[in-house]
Amino acid sequence: MTRRRRAPRYSELTSLLDVLFILLFAALIQAAGTVRADADADIDIEPEAQPAPPIAAVTEVELEALRQRALAELAESMNQRVTLYARVSADGVLSTLEREEAGQLRALNVGAPLLRAVPDPDVSVEYVANGNPQLRLCTRARVTFGFEDLQDRLLVVSVEAPVADLAVALVNGLRDDIQRCFQDERGLAVLVEPEPSAGVKPSAGVKPSAGVKPSAARAPSAATEPLP
Repeated sequence: MTRRRRAPRYSELTSLLDVLFILLFAALIQAAGTVRADADADIDIEPEAQPAPPIAAVTEVELEALRQRALAELAESMNQRVTLYARVSADGVLSTLEREEAGQLRALNVGAPLLRAVPDPDVSVEYVANGNPQLRLCTRARVTFGFEDLQDRLLVVSVEAPVADLAVALVNGLRDDIQRCFQDERGLAVLVEPEPSAGVKPSAGVKPSAGVKPSAARAPSAATEPLP
């Protein structure tokens, strides 16, 4: 008697393959989700920025106290510096450079014009140091007195006439020299004009800084000698 081989049921095999595929696909999805969750956990999430605390308002009394403290410190710094003087005439000539020696002022005659004529009719004159930094007042003083620099020194630029009566080119040039003094020679400089006469309004020019006496800047020199 011959036995017949049972034919396989393809529908059952197909169902089994579908189930395996679904299980494998689900496992892959679950694994991918786990990896993404781990990656997200490694990312540091910055907390939201907190608003800056409000700045407390400064009262007028506190502002005035700060101004007075700043002026006092500036005056103390000025008084600790060795004072040099550059005297400028009303027509724009650097007449003398002076320094204190043994309690007296030693003046050196310079007689160098600080203005020069230019062919431009709209300008007519210009400051000589505009094209030559070696002619700036602080550099002139350093070279004249043989200093390495002007550290711990104060150059008082004393003009014979009120700033309002001077040529605009001269005033602008002197102010530029004063502003560049620290950068060029590590020194400080200040512009001093004569006190106005009685009944005359002071000009709108530069006033002497705290701790610098205008009268001292215009004191007569003890000795005057020509430049070597």
